[in-house]
Amino acid sequence: MRLFRYAIENPQLSLVVFLAFLVLGAGALMNMPFSEDPPLNPPGVTVIAFYPGAAPVDVERLIVEPLETAINEIEGIKKLQTRIEEGLTKISIEFDGDADSNDKYREVQEKVNQSRKELPADLAELEVIQWSTTNVCILQLALVGDDYGYRDLYEEARRLKRSLERVGGVKKVELHGYPEEVVRVDLEPDRLAPYHLSLEQVAAVIQDYSGNLPGGTVDVGSRRFNVRTTTAYNSLQDLRNTVLTAADGRFLRLGDVARVDFGYEDEVYRTRYNGRRGVFVAIYQKQNADLLSTTRRIKEVLPALVADLPPGMQLETGFEQAVGVSGQLASFANNLVQGIALVGVSILVVLGFRSSVVVMAAIPTSFLIGISFVYLTGYGIHQMTITGMIIALGLLVDNAVVVTENTVRLQETGLPRREAALAGVSQIVWPLVTSTLTTVLAFVPIVFIKDSTGDFIRSMPVTVIYTMLASLAIVLTLLPLLASRILPEQQR
Repeated sequence: MRLFRYAIENPQLSLVVFLAFLVLGAGALMNMPFSEDPPLNPPGVTVIAFYPGAAPVDVERLIVEPLETAINEIEGIKKLQTRIEEGLTKISIEFDGDADSNDKYREVQEKVNQSRKELPADLAELEVIQWSTTNVCILQLALVGDDYGYRDLYEEARRLKRSLERVGGVKKVELHGYPEEVVRVDLEPDRLAPYHLSLEQVAAVIQDYSGNLPGGTVDVGSRRFNVRTTTAYNSLQDLRNTVLTAADGRFLRLGDVARVDFGYEDEVYRTRYNGRRGVFVAIYQKQNADLLSTTRRIKEVLPALVADLPPGMQLETGFEQAVGVSGQLASFANNLVQGIALVGVSILVVLGFRSSVVVMAAIPTSFLIGISFVYLTGYGIHQMTITGMIIALGLLVDNAVVVTENTVRLQETGLPRREAALAGVSQIVWPLVTSTLTTVLAFVPIVFIKDSTGDFIRSMPVTVIYTMLASLAIVLTLLPLLASRILPEQQR
């Protein structure tokens, strides 16, 4: 173990090497993505099928049964759960914890594509979604204005959506809280009576005329009819001109017995922000993107977008994840800084000023070198990596204190500063290596924990391991060099 001797005899080269590592660590710290929790991709997939106007029993028979039959052929399914509503079904598939999430996602996609020919040809939407904890809203904006209708709010929200989707780090932008615009047909039974047409017959004529895409329901009094729409209707007038029947050489059209106009779907909820009518704009970030940087870029473009809003329409911030994340990360960072300060004060009281400088130099250096390797491994800054730093703080200081105290003891026996630094580390080099490796090996099993639990905490032991190995390298090289230059010649 002549590494420490080489470091002392070649101080310029040693300092350049450690300076390079410090620059690498600082660059890694600035480029690491910040988030509240570690990003996870649990082995699970959700299949969503949208078939508007279909009854739940039809959804089960026409969509769920073919899909479940195909998906059940996949190996490693832990749990399969299906939810069926009117015109909608959601199939959630959870796989065993050791399964590869990307492979299972591809397998589900293949099975869904293979069963596509067994599904209704006019199925409106079929989507396969991979589970991910990063698929969450990072910023929710509320576009409000009591003087405007939902159509005006929605059109402005669409303009905001197009602009925000071009911001770096943004994955997608979704609009919520506005009622879907529909075509309402208000039939007048009294005008239908002379023609002996029932409400069911009128609904059937409209459905037969289009018959391509299920479009929802028509409510007449307490009765509801499933109807279908199609691009065959290019305007309201086309719908009004739909021929219901012919009598005495005259055509009876829908517009003769009903009011046809644009309206909104039945109001099952109301969207309000601070009591004002509004539409919500939900912004999602890309995986591995930095939450704080993405949020900052979004806020940089918001003033220009707000300036183009009509008078009386305002854009408010309803939710911002970066605020909570910044607060939690700041709390963890404060705990880390407080721990370093307390360690420094304790060493200052016991060993003196110059000895404390030598020991304290090892702490940020070890952290920056450890962080650079954490970054190269693919992890970011979140509560688990900061927890790993806090754990490593108490462990890495021990080695530095032992080496410094042994060097000071040898100086008190009369050895010159340089020889004391060499002897101080050479006498205890193997105990230092053994104790450090023992601590590192204690955290290695945690790295190999499976399932979502292991994925969540894995960055914590990785941070501890990298930081401890970095501290060992510091203690065996940089610390003897600093001790040979900083400690006083004679210390009693």
